[in-house]
Amino acid sequence: RSVYRRRDSIQRRVRVGTTCFEAMEMTGEALEQKVLVIGRAWWPARSIVANSYKRRFTVDSSGQILLLDQFCPWKEHLSDLETEAQAALKEGEPVSNVLYVLYADQSGKWRVQGVPESQGSFICRKYLPQPWRGLRDDELDKVTGVKKCVFVHASGLHRWAHDAGRRAAIGEDVR
Repeated sequence: RSVYRRRDSIQRRVRVGTTCFEAMEMTGEALEQKVLVIGRAWWPARSIVANSYKRRFTVDSSGQILLLDQFCPWKEHLSDLETEAQAALKEGEPVSNVLYVLYADQSGKWRVQGVPESQGSFICRKYLPQPWRGLRDDELDKVTGVKKCVFVHASGLHRWAHDAGRRAAIGEDVR
């Protein structure tokens, strides 16, 4: 009888040890993936967003439209850059926050996206115009005056278009 108890005890310890080892492996893999994403995508995106932020007045005289050179995670970086810029302003200087970000997504379609009021928020500083919301294709082209539009999300958060050559107009007509 004691042999069976001892065997059961050893088997339980082996199962617990194996489970613990598997949990450590999973945690290590998750941490590795997070570090790789930060190193390969998130951190390099800061310089892309920073360069676009510096040039925003060449895209639109108001400085309220940011044109990204390439798709990247931009929301947190833009928020940080605006906070830094506001801290550097002299008292009484006007603040000009970005309202829209314009970029080509991974499929090559151009997007105009409203900038959220704060980190993690789905409330935009300024939504796309109400008459555009929920429209698609030719119907959207007629209302906006921009050709090859795809659609505007019903919430007014996003607009997609095919024609990269019209990207300036895509941004200009939202003001």
